[in-house]
Amino acid sequence: EVFKFSDKYEKTMLENFIAYWTEKNPNGKKHRFEMEKVFDIGRRLATWNKNNQRFNPQQIDDKLVENLIKKGVKL
Repeated sequence: EVFKFSDKYEKTMLENFIAYWTEKNPNGKKHRFEMEKVFDIGRRLATWNKNNQRFNPQQIDDKLVENLIKKGVKL
């Protein structure tokens, strides 16, 4: 279900999201997402992406440079 959003978010981000939310609790019976009362994947991904940009600004700079290079801008 997470990969339905692959057109909107990078594969690496989606994989990190899955790795985090599918972690099992200490007794190994439930995943992290199963312990939440409400879990809307679209909204969770939007928040994950916002926090990813906020706490990992280097990734934003890398994307900007990549896009400029693709457009033919010489750095």
